Amino acid sequence: VRRLVREAAFTGHEQECDAFTFTWRTDMEGRPYVGNGADANPFLVGITSKALLRQADRDSSSFVLHIDATSKLNHV
Repeated sequence: VRRLVREAAFTGHEQECDAFTFTWRTDMEGRPYVGNGADANPFLVGITSKALLRQADRDSSSFVLHIDATSKLNHV
């Protein structure tokens, strides 16, 4: 998973509809930091595209955005 997240990380060179990943932290080399899912080291990864972000760049009363993807991978 860590490799896949890093390979698909945002670079700024993506096409409008290309999916990319982003994380809330980066490592010392600026690469996405991927935790292990523990409370002290959470696994927080986002996936989007430029096109989806542009759709959200408007008055929030004009659209519905639903986001839901929470898992405890260490409890599977």
